[in-house]
Amino acid sequence: MESKNSSLAILHEPFVAGMDENLSPIMQRLWKLEGGAIYFCRSGWAHVTIDLKDYEIVENTQIVLLPGTIIRVNGSSSDFTASFFGFPKEMFREACLRFEPIFFRFIKEKPCYVLPEENTGAINGLIRATTAIYNDRENRFRNQIAKNHLQSFMLDIYDKCYRYFDRQEIEGGSRQDEIFKKFIALVRVAIIIRYVRNSSSFIFPARLAVLP
Repeated sequence: MESKNSSLAILHEPFVAGMDENLSPIMQRLWKLEGGAIYFCRSGWAHVTIDLKDYEIVENTQIVLLPGTIIRVNGSSSDFTASFFGFPKEMFREACLRFEPIFFRFIKEKPCYVLPEENTGAINGLIRATTAIYNDRENRFRNQIAKNHLQSFMLDIYDKCYRYFDRQEIEGGSRQDEIFKKFIALVRVAIIIRYVRNSSSFIFPARLAVLP
């Protein structure tokens, strides 16, 4: 548990970052992340399980793992390497205050996607910058700069999601959500009709305002 790679699961430092790392030390083990992490596959392939779902990772795959994610690297090619940025949940909260919860629900459901080669410049640049500040241990603003980099990562990820995926896919929610919303709408209508029929005046009770 002392290696830099395993510290992605249990952070021994305020944050960790690296370029072109061999992730063999965390192979074949189930990890629950205390914080979060962003991986970017540089070469080769890997088969991973994220929150009980299986994914194939290939070159230029970006992986976004939110705090509390459970991950296992099941196997990989001999040339598999990845760059990464691991961060604590406190840093994540501070960097992501402006984002809506629905965006993170989408990330939770779809943590991996492949970037076109021409659109990998931003993540490669951010990984290099984050790795540089990780190695600059004498920098008195090291953690603040890392938090700023994390916010830049999340803004870029937000942009890529809305660029590559349909808005309805991101914001539409699951089938269960749609059914629940329709159920609540029907309940609301039924309650309103009941009060209209039982009231001599067309005045709804104040408690109706708290209905979702």
